[in-house]
Amino acid sequence: MTTLLTSRPPRTRMTLFFIFFIAFTYLPALSSAKPQEVTESELKLLPRYCLDTMWFPERYDAKSMYWINVMGKSFSAMHHYCWGLTNLNRARKANAKHRTGLLEDVLNDFRYVTQYAPSDFVMLPEIYTKIGEVELLIKNPDKANGAFAKARSLKPDYWPAYSHWIEFLMQTGKRAEAREIARSGLQHSPDAKVLREQYRLLGGSPADIPELKETRTPLSETSPDTNHIKQ
Repeated sequence: MTTLLTSRPPRTRMTLFFIFFIAFTYLPALSSAKPQEVTESELKLLPRYCLDTMWFPERYDAKSMYWINVMGKSFSAMHHYCWGLTNLNRARKANAKHRTGLLEDVLNDFRYVTQYAPSDFVMLPEIYTKIGEVELLIKNPDKANGAFAKARSLKPDYWPAYSHWIEFLMQTGKRAEAREIARSGLQHSPDAKVLREQYRLLGGSPADIPELKETRTPLSETSPDTNHIKQ
């Protein structure tokens, strides 16, 4: 290294030193989204499977095949989603100065999974819905709308992808648009109590929503509800 640098003109040596400085200064920050000093109480707020992700290598080695059978091979990337959920919980309690940085880390980890996983990964509807929630928190409604729409396109009966956007539309006075979204959601998920109540508040009657005629896919064959997955 010394020979290489001393054999170059001063300007070239300065350029190389600058590159090395930037690399060693900022590359570690790219992985800083992994939460540090996580407490037991924080872990209890996460889906059960988070304890079996690559976040905890020894448990991953022992438990990963179970979750791969449930979710697919992309479970190997789900530690990023769990990191994002942890930082999202922290961001909700943080002051404004730290909240924005945490939420950017959350988005990076959530998007990592969406870029890594194939389009049929069963967790994508939930993850895109969470992305939409975070985009709303950082006041990016257009990006939030796109994320919620993506979640709905992947799993039309995933009612949270409707309800979070409906809530935003109601808060911003766009009641007619919110009512149409609620109606669309109920056509795909007529038993969703949250959508029924939102539709009622928006002046619609859930009785007007026809039940789906086709046989609905069992929950066990659709996107897992992470609040209920147990080992």
